[in-house]
Order: sequence, then structure tokens, then C-alpha cells
Amino acid sequence: MKKESTTPSRGYCPDCKKSFDYHKHGDTCPFCGKKIPETIDQEIRTPLVQSLHREANRIGDKRDGAMSFLVLGAIFLIVGIIFVSLSYKPISATNTTKAIRFDSLEFVISLLGIVIGGASFLYGLVRAILFTRKIRVLHHDIAYINSKMRLDPGPTPLLVSEVYSNLSLRLKNYLLIKKVERENKSAAKGKEGKE
Repeated sequence: MKKESTTPSRGYCPDCKKSFDYHKHGDTCPFCGKKIPETIDQEIRTPLVQSLHREANRIGDKRDGAMSFLVLGAIFLIVGIIFVSLSYKPISATNTTKAIRFDSLEFVISLLGIVIGGASFLYGLVRAILFTRKIRVLHHDIAYINSKMRLDPGPTPLLVSEVYSNLSLRLKNYLLIKKVERENKSAAKGKEGKE
């Protein structure tokens, strides 16, 4: 089952349910040593797909945790920005011109809010993006294994190409529906004309 192309091709072992590179390891799983079949049947597919679904759910939980860091970071950033505006105070009792007072408690709180909020927001954003990518790969692999009954799903298509194909499919369906509606209207008018 070794591929002829020079690009790396991923695959799954039906026994240990782990992904590996066919070009580095050939058609033998590097984890359990089992030879990988060319095609699979229902008995192999079902437990593998269930395992991949469990992995996608586990990674989804991690992504949800990353999203909570994103929300907490946004809250801390908002609090920090509010306290920056509160740190503007009059320069002196006689001069009412306002400036940031670096020695005020509000400024210290604003710095803490911006630093903690920014770090938490970035951490959550990066982890959410990485986990979302892993979930997309797993869902692509599940769909491929279900439709082709093979263990070598190959590379996941880019998000842009998936969005484009989904939009083009919806546009084609919309145009087809409109065409059928026009035909139905013209047929209804033809029936009315005969009566």
C-alpha cells in the first residue's frame, strides 16, 4: 500500500487507531507493527470512526477551554482600558489639565488588566485556532473513511476551498430551485390558458 508520490500521505492503523505517515513507514503501522489493508470493511470502519469521533470530541473540549481564555482575556482587556481612562487625573489642585498619573492605583490596575488580558486573549486565540484545525482534519478523515472505505485520507483541503465549494454548491442548488419554480409557473399558466 506504499504510495508512489513524493508527498507525505497520512493513514490510520485499524488496530491501534493512530495516524502515521505512509512514506516513512510503508504499509506497516510503526506503533503496533500490523500490516495496513488496502480497503476496509464495516467491522474495521466502525470502531475506527468511533475512535476518531471520540478524539474530535476530546479536542473540542480543549477548544472550548481555549475559548474561555479568549473571553476572559477580552474581559480583562476591557477592564484595563476602562482603568486607563480612570487614570487620567488633574495635574495639580490648581491646574485642571488631565494627564495619566503613573503613580495612581488605576494605572497599575489598567497595566495588569491589559497585560493579563492580552496574554490570555492571545493564548486562547492561538489554541482555539490550532484545535479547530485538528477538528477539521479529523472530520475530513472521518468523512473520507466513511465514503471510500480506505484508511489513507490524504491532506485536508484548505478552508478557503471548502468555503468556495460549499458556496458554489448552494448557488447551483439555488439556481436549480429557481429554474424549477419558473417551469412550474409556466406550466401552471399553460393549464390556466387551456381552461
